[in-house]
Amino acid sequence: MTSKNMTGANKLNTYEKTRALFDRAAQVIPGGIPGHMGPVLSQFIPVDAYPFYSKRARGSYFWDYDDNRFIDYMCAYGPNVLGYNDPTVDAAAHAQKEDGNCMPLPAAAQVELAETLVDTIAGADWAFFAKNGNDVTSLAVMTARAATGRSKLVMVKGGYHGVAPWTQAAGHAGLTCEDTANNLFVSWNDFDELERTFNEHKGEIACFMATPYHHPIFTTNELPAEGYWQKVRKLCDDHGVVLAIDYVRVGFRLNLAGSANYFGFEPDL
Repeated sequence: MTSKNMTGANKLNTYEKTRALFDRAAQVIPGGIPGHMGPVLSQFIPVDAYPFYSKRARGSYFWDYDDNRFIDYMCAYGPNVLGYNDPTVDAAAHAQKEDGNCMPLPAAAQVELAETLVDTIAGADWAFFAKNGNDVTSLAVMTARAATGRSKLVMVKGGYHGVAPWTQAAGHAGLTCEDTANNLFVSWNDFDELERTFNEHKGEIACFMATPYHHPIFTTNELPAEGYWQKVRKLCDDHGVVLAIDYVRVGFRLNLAGSANYFGFEPDL
């Protein structure tokens, strides 16, 4: 692996400072780096040539502590759509910081952002704010269960909706049978399987949760088959099932009005 250093010259990457920082982290943080970004051999990451830490970032690039520069094709693992240190975003953040970056009550900026989101995203009547995607998907499931009075949840195999126990498949370490008792899984793009699952559990399903297009780990992203979402939308309506679309990584990738709008359908949540 090669990159360009700060002067633009080609060089072979070295990771001395990165390794030293990781050794320090391993003494006080389980695994050194928590979660899927850690250097885990089972995830096929080349741990002998991998940028464990980011020192700074700008635009589409980030630098590690050995001054190796990398192009971030992962976009901060999904949510970054404007690049790092965007001047307009940073100017607004600095202006707000002068007034207060943590206050006991919301500021007008929250109302303005909610108005912008509702005006921008097709089918959105409300905007709700949370601190991470896992909290949002969990609230969506709770909302669907409250609205329908049902318990079961359908998800796509290989999909990712957070780290909460309800998001996992049975058998995952640290879970009880009760954590996943209401989970049903179907294959991506297999409408017949989804319809069969709905029929087999008629009147029991509260929510079908999926991403607008499929982006599982370690495999190529997959677009929906032609007409897939239109059929899913009707199926959910016919069965009284809430259709929840997880936008965390793909919300504005295909259409500013939402990736679901790109495929011609509107979710409930």
